[in-house]
Amino acid sequence: MRTVTFSNPEVAKAVEERFVATWVNREPGFHSCDEKAERRIATDDYEAYATKNFCTFFTTPDLGVLHYASGHYFPPLFLGELASARELGDAVLDSKGALRPDWANRYGSVHAVHSKEHNEKAAALRRMRPPKGTPEETQHFIYRRDSYAEGLGHLKEVHRDLARKARERERLVPLKEVFHTYLHGNSFEETRKNQKDGRETGD
Repeated sequence: MRTVTFSNPEVAKAVEERFVATWVNREPGFHSCDEKAERRIATDDYEAYATKNFCTFFTTPDLGVLHYASGHYFPPLFLGELASARELGDAVLDSKGALRPDWANRYGSVHAVHSKEHNEKAAALRRMRPPKGTPEETQHFIYRRDSYAEGLGHLKEVHRDLARKARERERLVPLKEVFHTYLHGNSFEETRKNQKDGRETGD
């Protein structure tokens, strides 16, 4: 995300216009100087890689979660998630940043629309067949296709999960409740134990 998506001028402009961007390290003191995973995602042209490794949260001013996306999303897809977050914010917040009296129905409706869209697009992707090419090209296409579909499936589940929890609790889910327990598509995660030798791990 740092080297591909957040560095994209269109994404940067969209973030600066409507969001206050903040970075928080979930493993204080951890830093990996091995950029192998970032280079692989960038050079292999992954549209989505729904890793547990990091997560982008979109919240209200009082840290109620509007939406989130775990892992890497290429600029066009991430711009769509920024638009979803803006739509959710506009639907549930008044001009002073407080929840509207009818926020719950609005929140659920927006999430339902985007959950359905992601589900339909993921299904369409899974039906795609590789174009003619070498075995390596075919395998690369399959990895990209399946990773993209997995990312969209993750986003679909996020929309459903947040809407359900907000409906049950009659409030937005606080950021502190999902900061370490958010949904993700796969379990790749850099961990503190790898700080000594700089290696990255994945299941």
